[in-house]
Amino acid sequence: MSKEIPYKIYLEESEMPKQWYNVRADMKKKPAPLLNPATKQPVTAEELEAVFCKELVKQELDDTTAYIDIPQEILDFYKMYRPAPLVRAYCLEKALGTPAKIYYKFEGNAPDYISRDLRECAKMVSELDEKMLQLNEAIQECILKESDRERLEGVCRDVIGSREEQKLMSAESAAEDPKKEDQKG
Repeated sequence: MSKEIPYKIYLEESEMPKQWYNVRADMKKKPAPLLNPATKQPVTAEELEAVFCKELVKQELDDTTAYIDIPQEILDFYKMYRPAPLVRAYCLEKALGTPAKIYYKFEGNAPDYISRDLRECAKMVSELDEKMLQLNEAIQECILKESDRERLEGVCRDVIGSREEQKLMSAESAAEDPKKEDQKG
C-alpha cells in the first residue's frame, strides 16, 4: 500500500517553522563572498550594518549555522499573514538531489505584471549568478596559472641557472673552442 504525500500543506499555528534554513551551511562548495562594490573586497559586517540590522548581517555572513531561530516578532506576523498553504517542491528537491524538504508559499493572486516581472528578475539573477561563477572560476584559474608560471621559472632557474650564468657559460665555451683547435693541430 503506497502512502500519498500531499503537495499542499495547511499548517496550524503550532506547526509553523520556528527556524529558517541556511542552505550555505550544507553547501560543499561555498559561494564567493559578497564584495563591496566600491573596494571590490569582501564586505565586512560593519559595512553591511549601514544597510541591515546587526542580526540580519550576522545571518547573511554565516556560512556554518544550518538553522537560524526566527525571532518571535516575525513568527507573530507569520501567524497573521500566512493564510496560503505551503506547497512542497518535490520536483525541485529531486532535481537538486537534496535530502532537504523544500516548501514555498504560492501567491497565485498576484497581478500578471508582477508575476512576469518576478520571472524576469529570477532569470536575470540566475544569469548573473552563472556569470559570477564563471568569473570566479576564471580568476581562480588565472591565480593557478600565475602560481604555476612562478613555480616553472623557479625550476628552470634551479636546473638551467639564470640567463646571466647561461651567457657566461656560452662565452667561456666559445673562448675555449679556439684553444682546442690549436691543441689538435
